[in-house]
Amino acid sequence: MKFWSKKSAVLLACLSLTLGLAACAPKEPPVSSSSQPSSSTNGTASTPTKEQSISGTLYSVDEELGYLVLTTDDGYERFALNEVDVTGFEPGDDVKLTYTGTLDDGGEDISAILVSIEKTK
Repeated sequence: MKFWSKKSAVLLACLSLTLGLAACAPKEPPVSSSSQPSSSTNGTASTPTKEQSISGTLYSVDEELGYLVLTTDDGYERFALNEVDVTGFEPGDDVKLTYTGTLDDGGEDISAILVSIEKTK
């Protein structure tokens, strides 16, 4: 008499495969109350909206992808267009941008949101 029958071996293999797949499944991030926007007394969400300005040379504009690249003394900075009209601006134009958010830290996400653009020369 065999110790393991065919049925037992198949059942054990299926169970091992199921446990292995369950261990590799992505976990959902925990939901915390701090991830939800808070409301101020007037009913608007409190988000950082401090506007900042930066000057430089327009390097490129990609309206399809919704961003522009500015060349400054510190390097290249990317800005989300945020539906700002960039008609008439071309690479090489000296410009002043007003934006909210923060300048890129080298990651893939663009965190600076364009508010306005104007030519400086």
